[in-house]
Amino acid sequence: MNSRAVNVVISSLLIFSILIVMMLSTYIWGLSYLRKYKDVATFEGVKGDMKVLKASIDMVSHEGKGSRNFIKIHIPEGRLKVNASNDYIAYSMESNAELVEAGSSVEQQGLELQGEKSPRGKYTTKIIVNYSGTMVDIVGNSSAPKGYYTIKIDNMGYNTTIDKINVQVEF
Repeated sequence: MNSRAVNVVISSLLIFSILIVMMLSTYIWGLSYLRKYKDVATFEGVKGDMKVLKASIDMVSHEGKGSRNFIKIHIPEGRLKVNASNDYIAYSMESNAELVEAGSSVEQQGLELQGEKSPRGKYTTKIIVNYSGTMVDIVGNSSAPKGYYTIKIDNMGYNTTIDKINVQVEF
C-alpha cells in the first residue's frame, strides 16, 4: 500500500475526529446554557403571574365583601402553595441555575424572592406574596404542582375578631 494513500486516510480520520469532538463539546456546552435560560424564562414568567395574583388580591380586598376575581396562572415547573396560617402564597422551583443568590431574600415589586442551595447541589428559588402583618387575612390552604390553574379570589368580608379582611384564595 502506498504511504501517500495512508497519509490521506489518517489525515481524513483525524480531521473527522476533531470535528466530532468539537460538535459534541459545543452540544454539551449549549445544552447546559439552554437549560439555564429555560429556568430563567420559567422563573420570570411565574414572577409575572405572581405580580398579577398579588394585584388581584389587593384589588379584591379593597372592593368590599362579595368582591370576586378569577385569574389564570401557569406553573410550568415547581409548586404553588397557599399557606393561610402564615398569610402567604409561595411558588418554589428547583433549578441548576442560581436565579436568586443562595441564602438571600430580595424584595422586588411587592414580591419576596428567596434563594437556597438544595441538598442535591441544585438551587431552590421561591417567590412569595406575603400578607402577614397587613390587613389581609388569607383563607384557604391549597397546593398545586405544575399545570394550568384558574385561581378564585373571594373577599369574604371583615373579620372583627382578628381585625382583618378575609380573602379566600383557592385553585
